[in-house]
Amino acid sequence: MNLGLNQSISQRVEQKLQFKLSQKMQQAIKMLLMSRLDLTQHLTQQLEENPFLDEGLEEDLDQPESSPDEIVNSSTDNTEKNSEENVDSSPVEDRLLEPSDPEPDFGWEDFLDDSVYPSERLAFESHEDADNRLQDLENHWSLQDFLLNQIDIISLSERERQIGSAIIGNLDEDGCLVIYEPIDDGNTYHSQRLNATEEIAKQVGCEVEDVEDVLTFMQRQFEPVGVPFRTTEETLLLQAKTYGIDDPLVTKIIADHFEALKQNQIRQVAQALRVKTDDVLAARDIISTLDPFPGRRFMSLSRKGRSASERSIIPDVVLEKGDGGYKAVVNDSGMPRLRLNQFYINMMLNDAKRLDDPTKEFLENYRARAIDLLKNIELRRQTVARITEAVFAVQVGFLDRGVDGLKPLVRREIADTVGVHESTVSRATSSKYVQTPQGVYPLSFFFSAELDTDSGTISTTTVKDKIENMIAKENLAKPLSDQAISDSLGELGIHAARRTVAKYREQLGILSSSKRRRKWN
Repeated sequence: MNLGLNQSISQRVEQKLQFKLSQKMQQAIKMLLMSRLDLTQHLTQQLEENPFLDEGLEEDLDQPESSPDEIVNSSTDNTEKNSEENVDSSPVEDRLLEPSDPEPDFGWEDFLDDSVYPSERLAFESHEDADNRLQDLENHWSLQDFLLNQIDIISLSERERQIGSAIIGNLDEDGCLVIYEPIDDGNTYHSQRLNATEEIAKQVGCEVEDVEDVLTFMQRQFEPVGVPFRTTEETLLLQAKTYGIDDPLVTKIIADHFEALKQNQIRQVAQALRVKTDDVLAARDIISTLDPFPGRRFMSLSRKGRSASERSIIPDVVLEKGDGGYKAVVNDSGMPRLRLNQFYINMMLNDAKRLDDPTKEFLENYRARAIDLLKNIELRRQTVARITEAVFAVQVGFLDRGVDGLKPLVRREIADTVGVHESTVSRATSSKYVQTPQGVYPLSFFFSAELDTDSGTISTTTVKDKIENMIAKENLAKPLSDQAISDSLGELGIHAARRTVAKYREQLGILSSSKRRRKWN
C-alpha cells in the first residue's frame, strides 16, 4: 500500500564560529573569582595533588615579586646552572638524596604553637570562660571552618562525617541550611529553594533519615547554638531550649506567630493567643535576646558594607600610602607560597635518558600544570591590585572623608581605565575585601549608581547611608515616612522621590514606618 510518504536523506555543511576557552584560561578565570578562603583551599589542594609543586620556605617570603614569565624562567635557569655545576660531582642518586636546605631547628613546642594564631593562643591563656574563647575564635575562623573542626574532634562514622561535611558546605553566612536550583526559562534567570536534606541525601548516597539524624545531632551538640538551621523559627526554638527558656508563650509565638511579631503586629498576636498585649511585649523582649542569624558572628562585615572590627577579617588587598599616593598590595600572608619542586626538575633535566615514555609524559603533564598555576597566581595578584588602584583613584574622597566622599562608579568605567573586560572587573572585585584608612570594606561596596543633587551627582551608597542615619535617630513612636525622608534629603539638595527612598530602604533591609512603630496601646 502506497501511503504517499516520501522519505529522503540529505547532508548539509554548516559553519559555526565557536569560542572555546583553554583549560589554562578557565583556571585563570576561576582563580580570579575565588575569595581568599577559596583560593587558599585551592592552592592547598593543588600542592597535595601535583608532585611538581613545592611550598616555599619562610625565607622565600622576603623575595621581590616576579612577573608570570619570570616565575618559570628563574626556576629553569637555576636548575640548568645547578646541573652544569654538578656534572662531574657525585652520582645523580647521591645528589638527589642530599637535602638542598639545612634541617630547620625547632622544638615540638614551637611546632605546636604554629597551629594557632598568636591572638588565639593569648585568648586561651587569659580568658576565663568559654564564651570569651568562642568570641575570640569568631574573629579568626569562618563558620564553615569552625564547624568542620568540631566534626574532626567528635567520634563519628565515615558516612556521618560525609553527611556532616555536606551539611556544612551548604550553609549560608547566617548558618542556614539552604540549597537553590538555578532556573533559566529563556527570559529570566532565577532560582528555587530545594529540600536540603533530600538533596544532601542524593549527594552523599544515603537515606534522608540519615541526614536528619546527623542534622539533629549537630543542632544539639555543635556551637554556635542554633546552627545548622532550616528556618529562623527553628534556630530560635533551638536556642530557647538550650538556654532553658521554657515559657510556653515564647515558644508559641516563635512557632506560630513569628512572622506577625516581625511585622510588629502585637495586638493581632495578642488577640490570636488570647493574652494581654503586655504579655506579648514581655515575650518579645525574651525573644529579642535570641539570635536569628547565629552564623553572622563569624562575619566581619555587614551586608551593607559598613566597617566592623578589623580583626574579624583578613583583607585581600591593603592600601598603603606612599609619596605618590595609595598603592594596592595584595595580602598573601597565611596562604601557601608555591614554587616548582627542584627534585623533579632535576629528574627531568639530568635523568631524562633513564626515564621511560610514560614517566616522561607524566612528569611533563604535571610540570605544565604547575607552571600554569604559578602564572595564574601572579596574574590574579596583578589584576586585583591594578583594579583596586583604579577604584581608589576615583574613590580617593572616601579615604579622607568616609562614605560622604564616595562618588558614583560603575564597573564599565574601571574596565575602560584598566583595559580589561567588564566581567574581569566583576570577578576581581567579587568576594574581595580591602583594608582602607576608613576600615575594611568589600570591594563591591565602592560601585554604585548616581543620583542628582543641586551641586551635581552623588553616589547612591552615600544616599543610603544618609537614609539609614535618619532612621536610626527617628522617634520610634512616630517613625519617619518615606515621604518625610525624601523631604529631608531635598533639604540637603538631594533629589530622591518617595519611591526611590522606599527602594533604597528595602535594599537596606529596613521595614516601612508603619512596621517600625513602637507604640501599640
